[in-house]
Amino acid sequence: MKTKALHISCLLAAVTMPEANADIISADNIGGQIASSTTPLATSDTDPNVTASGISIGTGLSAATATSRYNASGWTTGGTIDANDYFTFTLDANDGYVIDYSSFSFTGQGNGGPKFLQLEYCINGSPYQPVGTALTATTNNTRKDYSIDLSGEQFQNLTDTVTFRLYGYNAVNSTGQFSINSYSINGYVDTAPEPQTLSLIGVGSLLMFGYLRRTRDQGDVMA
Repeated sequence: MKTKALHISCLLAAVTMPEANADIISADNIGGQIASSTTPLATSDTDPNVTASGISIGTGLSAATATSRYNASGWTTGGTIDANDYFTFTLDANDGYVIDYSSFSFTGQGNGGPKFLQLEYCINGSPYQPVGTALTATTNNTRKDYSIDLSGEQFQNLTDTVTFRLYGYNAVNSTGQFSINSYSINGYVDTAPEPQTLSLIGVGSLLMFGYLRRTRDQGDVMA
């Protein structure tokens, strides 16, 4: 009986084990002379099983040409988020694949721009929700590395389109600038389980449950 249980356990492990094939889902080490605009900067290095928009800016910001960074000005000086002042990224798993996100890392550079940054997300058109707490931004024209955790349950096993927005607010002045010099959205892209695989998992679970119950009943009788 122990051998049967072992076989069932091995079967379940085999069919449920993820097939991770990437540590970087989409990234862009921005280089060259970049003239920012509201159209996506579609030069990202993206997993072949994912469709990504690249980076773009919200309608509340103005393009600010810079070298080796995606730059914008016009950030709100107010103490709360302006709905139109953001950098944005969109990712979607191709048919037959799922995404497990782990983190969003980026290097930023500010010069009189926003003092605070807040990442928010939207899944398949749902209302935007914040991720974690606000980050303190650099405002003295120095570079700073940031990392935001995306390992929460809401970012796992996703097949729907996910849009991230990085808002900036409480700017030193309205003409101040903030840029993303590079970014990396990290995690794993796995093949989605086939319907027959899900059925097999269900059957295996029932067999394991039945075996454990019979073993318990036999133990009660012997007692």
